[in-house]
Amino acid sequence: MINLKKIICDYPEAKYNSKLLKSLLTDYYPEYIFRRQINLLVVLINTGIVSDILKSTNVDSRDIAKYSLRLENELGYNKDLTRECIELWVNALGKYISISDDICINELNDSILDENRIKNDILYAMSGLNINDSEFEISSGCLTRYKGNSKEVVIPEGVVVINENAFIHNETVERIILPESVKKIKPKGVYASKLKNIYIENQNKYFKSVGGVLFDNNMKTLIQYPIASAESEYSIPEGIEKVEGKAFAFCKNLTKINFPITLRIIDESSFTCCDNIRSIFIGRNVELIGENAFMFCSSLNKAYILNDNITIQDNAFGFCSMLKISANYGSNAQKYAKRNNIEFIKFSY
Repeated sequence: MINLKKIICDYPEAKYNSKLLKSLLTDYYPEYIFRRQINLLVVLINTGIVSDILKSTNVDSRDIAKYSLRLENELGYNKDLTRECIELWVNALGKYISISDDICINELNDSILDENRIKNDILYAMSGLNINDSEFEISSGCLTRYKGNSKEVVIPEGVVVINENAFIHNETVERIILPESVKKIKPKGVYASKLKNIYIENQNKYFKSVGGVLFDNNMKTLIQYPIASAESEYSIPEGIEKVEGKAFAFCKNLTKINFPITLRIIDESSFTCCDNIRSIFIGRNVELIGENAFMFCSSLNKAYILNDNITIQDNAFGFCSMLKISANYGSNAQKYAKRNNIEFIKFSY
C-alpha cells in the first residue's frame, strides 16, 4: 500500500505539483504493480479533485462516491481503484469522516445520480487534465505532443484522446504504454520512427495490444503496427476486418505481409512507403483497397487480387514501378491495371 500521507508530510508542495508527486512516488515505489495507482494519484491533482478536497472542511463517503463516479463515467477508471486512490488522498490530507454506506447510497440516489449532475461531472473530468511540461503537451485531456527523449513513454492517466502526429518528430521512443483512460487515437497518433512496441494498461476498454501491435478492443481493426519492429514477416490475426489508414506506413523492415481471410478493408495509405514488401495476396473477402494504400512500395512486384468486384481507389498502387497485377479477366483489378498502365497477368491457381 502506498503511504501517501508520509510523502505529503515530507514534501507538502507535492500536493500542488503533479510532476513532483509522480517523481517522488516513482522513487519510493518503483515496482510495476504500483504504476496504475501512481498514475491515478497524479490524475487526481490534474483534474482538480485534490484541490477540491483541500478546500473542503470535511470529506465524507458521499464526496468520495461523487469523485469516483466522475472518473468512472468519463475516464473509464476501475471503480475499486478510483475509490482506493481518492481515499488515499483524503486520508493523507486529514479530511475523512466516515458515514454509513446506507446513508451514502441514499444520498447518491437523491443527488449524485441525478442526470444533470452526472453530465456536469463528465464535462468537468473531460476538461480537467492539462499539462505542459518538458515531456507532454496535454490540453483538455488530449495529448497533442510528446516532447521528451525517453525510450519508454508512459502516457499519463487522464489522457482521453491522442492527437494525430503526437510523436511524429520523435527519434528516441521505442515503447509507448497507453493508460486505462484513453478512448480515441487519431491516425498516426502513436507513430514514431524508432517505435518497436505499443502496450496497453490491462483495464483499457477500447484498445488491445498483441505482440506490441495496437488493435481495437474487439480485435476487428488493426490500428498501428510499430514502424521500427525488427520482424521481416507479419501475419495479421484472423478476425481482423480492417487495416486502419497509415497503420504500416514506412515500415522498412517488412518484406512479407499475410492477410487473414476475414479482412474486408485496406484503408488509405495503410502500407505506403513499405519499401521491401515484394508480393501481396489479397483474398476474396477484401472489398476495398484505399487511396494510396500501397503507394511508393518500390519493391512490390506482384499483387494477387481475387475479388473480381473489389474497389481499388486512386493511386492505391501509385509509383510501384515493378508491379504486376494478377487477377481474373474482366475484374475491377484488370480495369485498374489498364487505367494505370500496370502490367496484367491472368490469375491461375
